[in-house]
Amino acid sequence: MRRRPTGTRATALPGDGAAGDAKAPPEHGGLRRRLRAWSPLPLRFRRRWSARGARFGPRAPEVPQARAALPHPRHAAEHGAPAGDRTGGAAAAASERSERRPRRTRLRRWARSLPPILPPRRGAIVRLFPGPPAARPGRWGVLAAVLAPVLLATVLAAVTPGHPRAGGTVPPPAPSDTGAPIETAAALGPQERARITALLDDRFSGRPGRVAVSVQDLRTGATFGYAADAEFRVASVVKLDLVVHMLMNAQESGRFLTDRETDLAERMLRYSENDAADDAYQYNGFTPGFTEATARLGLLDTRPHEGGAWGMGTSTAADRLRLLRAVFTDASPLNERSRAYVRSLMASVAPEQAWGISAAADADSTGSTELKNGWAPAPGRGGPWNVHSTGRIERDGRAYLAAVLTDDQPDYGTGVAAAEEAATLVVEELARFLS
Repeated sequence: MRRRPTGTRATALPGDGAAGDAKAPPEHGGLRRRLRAWSPLPLRFRRRWSARGARFGPRAPEVPQARAALPHPRHAAEHGAPAGDRTGGAAAAASERSERRPRRTRLRRWARSLPPILPPRRGAIVRLFPGPPAARPGRWGVLAAVLAPVLLATVLAAVTPGHPRAGGTVPPPAPSDTGAPIETAAALGPQERARITALLDDRFSGRPGRVAVSVQDLRTGATFGYAADAEFRVASVVKLDLVVHMLMNAQESGRFLTDRETDLAERMLRYSENDAADDAYQYNGFTPGFTEATARLGLLDTRPHEGGAWGMGTSTAADRLRLLRAVFTDASPLNERSRAYVRSLMASVAPEQAWGISAAADADSTGSTELKNGWAPAPGRGGPWNVHSTGRIERDGRAYLAAVLTDDQPDYGTGVAAAEEAATLVVEELARFLS
């Protein structure tokens, strides 16, 4: 086995051909030398940068100096030097740093002076991030620094008012009859509203009682109201509220309706039984529970009776339409299963109760009509009557939500006829306008 030399390693000047482990220190990097020779810039940009603070000075000839080829501290003992002695190594490192600093600075100055169309890769980094090499980012850091302003500008433009996406000018998806209605006030202009209002005034002027109408086309969201904010006694149309309240309470408990609740719901919506409504009103928490559920549904003008009589409360045609939206659109506190259940009950009412807004539907769309009607005479007098009709109908391929409220009708039959006339007139005019 070959033995390592134990004596001090020989030193020699670079290039004198002396034997030993000392090697001539390499010249500056080959890439730097070639770039310096290639540079078409004037000589004054390539002169040596002085480490003592002078701007430019004459290029002095490089005189090689002897440097002791000191061993690594780990192998110092093998070469006869004390293991902890690093004085010689520190001096050599300091000398090497003092020699490299001017060359690094000169390279930076040279890179800055290059034409911008062909910058060296490292020179570009030096231009963007001056400072010591350790503080300069790498290639990915430079890429992130360049792309970050572009991405930030894109995000700011997207949320700035006036931008097409921020201003709502991007066309919405095609609406569907099952989704939330799209509010488009321009779909029915003031002139068309005034024309339909005049038709209703002519039809019901001189007749007893009041009539209020609120209709919405589910495809476009076009809505028409006639005395829609007038208050009427709710009668049996409030039974739809009671069923919706039961479903909301069940959803909060993470369940569907119980058998008892299902029985109450079917009796109220299919047959309009008052006894079932009494039990449901109590089951939902009486007047405080009714008030809380009404607020959650966003009904603005629906108020319970102060004495707890569920049929004696008041509401408006506009609020009846808001309740129908909670049943027939996605903009609802009810989930899809609950909405489908309510609709199935409204689509299967007793035949003797299938009147009212159903008169405005197509003759062949009987199966798609969903209703909840209400009627009641004035308390203790046997009349006049309140007759109401609410629900969903289809006409000419469009689905409509409609609510018609009447009061002070001389009898039940007259009230039914008034509700059917008002619903038919408004739906026909809307269908003619939208077709």
